[in-house]
Amino acid sequence: MRINQTLCFTLLASFVLCSINGQINGYETLPKEPLFKQDPPKTEFPNYHRKEAKNTIGTTKLDLRNGFKDFTFGDGISKYDSEISTDEYDINGLKKMYSGIKAIEPFYKYTKSDPNELFQVPWQNLLLGFSRKQLTTINVLWITHKSGYYFDTILNGIKKIYGNPRVTDQGTFISYDWKGDNVEMRLTLKAPNMYQNKEMEYYSLTIEAMALKRLIFSPENQF
Repeated sequence: MRINQTLCFTLLASFVLCSINGQINGYETLPKEPLFKQDPPKTEFPNYHRKEAKNTIGTTKLDLRNGFKDFTFGDGISKYDSEISTDEYDINGLKKMYSGIKAIEPFYKYTKSDPNELFQVPWQNLLLGFSRKQLTTINVLWITHKSGYYFDTILNGIKKIYGNPRVTDQGTFISYDWKGDNVEMRLTLKAPNMYQNKEMEYYSLTIEAMALKRLIFSPENQF
């Protein structure tokens, strides 16, 4: 009888010990705690239109400036009647290709001699674009000799005022962009291989009142 009791006790103890070992071994084989408590953050490519990516200095100052030199966005075309050419300037060359074409934003060459420079670098042409007879785009064109570092003078001068731009290299040109909520500005340097004279630099500054354009051409204003 004692032998049977001892045997039963031994078997019971062995069973309990095996169960404990099995539980311990089971937990040891579970995967370790993941490195991230939640899904790791996703990597996003920069988006030019994301608000977070905008230069806050440029945003504030571009919108507050709302123009260039003596020109203010929203001005009526009649304000410049005596200061612009009577004929439209064919800025995109479309009038040469399509006779009778009517631009939705016609450009006119500014004919007065003042203002005529930016950071003491004289320009070749200044064009004013009007949407429904309101000033919405200003385009300045330069052709200067490389040895004078005139383009660098323009770029560095703008950066001091509006901060660092977003730079895009398209091969045929490099653009430097500043984007505000209402106004956008782009300085464009064209590649030397686009022109016969490789000693010269061709560049332009375009400032656009994008918010005003959207308002002017919104469906509510089409009636």
